This record gives sequence, structure tokens and C-alpha cells, in this order.
Amino acid sequence: MFNSVDPISGSISQTISQSRPASNSPTDHIISILNIPDHLVNRTAHGLHTSYAKYLAYLDAQKALAKAVNNGEWKLAKKHIGENLIEVFISKSTFFKNYQPFFPRVPNHPALHLWLINGDDAPTNLEAWGFQKNIYSFKDLEMYFDDVDKKERAKGKGKGKGKEEAKASGSGGGKSEKSKTKKRA
Repeated sequence: MFNSVDPISGSISQTISQSRPASNSPTDHIISILNIPDHLVNRTAHGLHTSYAKYLAYLDAQKALAKAVNNGEWKLAKKHIGENLIEVFISKSTFFKNYQPFFPRVPNHPALHLWLINGDDAPTNLEAWGFQKNIYSFKDLEMYFDDVDKKERAKGKGKGKGKEEAKASGSGGGKSEKSKTKKRA
């Protein structure tokens, strides 16, 4: 059984995939032993909802595959197993260009997370993104997190002033002359 997020309804379900023909391919072996549903290995499905569902399935599959390896269910060489797991869901280049930089950050943004899993309680486009659009892409996700980063840096600049004032007045925060000398040596 395998947990998956339906990209249309957003519901999480346990699915047993239909049996696939035996193959020596590492990706086919992963799909077979983990019973990964067909809709998650379909490379023609696009969109942020589907991509996020694949990413969440990838995270579940990482855990399940580690367990399968430990239980002796993995019969093929263990070399490049992580790369093979990525290839089950998406190309490695797409994973590292689009998935890895953004999706790990999504759980820290509840409205965006709920929107991406597309559940019954999903916020509107405007509530999740802060702007209205018919179709959202990875470029929108990149801009979303760029904006978040800018806001965090702006907050950080205000906090840094206190440290600078403390250094100038000689109270705490500054390194001793002894530790500065050690670094130079």
C-alpha cells in the first residue's frame, strides 16, 4: 500500500497499484515493490498540484524504500538508488531545478500547502498566493519565495541594528581582541 495525494481532489488515500510487468529496471522495481500508483508515475501530468502530489509521494517513497532495503525486498544494486527513486516520479533535472528548491519550504506556509494539496479546506488562489491568476507555475512559486525571502531580510535588517549599537558601545556581542588575533595567525 502507498499513501498518495490525489491531484484533483487533494485527498490522501492508500492505493494498491495494479501489477506491472516484471522488469530489471531499477525504477520499475521501485514502482513494483512500493506499489506506487500509476497517476504518480505519469510523466505527462503537469501543474503545481500534480507536481506537489508527486513530491509528497516521493517523500513517502523515500521512507518506504529505506524500509524495503532494510527488509531485504530490494534485490538490485543499491548504487544510485536515490536517483532512481527521483526518476520514478520526474526527471532528475526537473526535480533539482523545480522541486528541491521550493517544495521543502511549502509546509512552513500553511495556506500555500493547503492550496497545493487541493483539499476541501483549500484557500482561494488569492488567499494562498496573494494575487489572482488562472494557472500558477514554478515561476510563480519562485516569485512567492523570493518575496518571502525579501520580507525576512527586511525584518532581519531591523534586528541587526541592535547588535551594531551594542558593538559600538562595547557591550557584549563583539569578539575579544584575543580571538581576533587567533584568526589572523
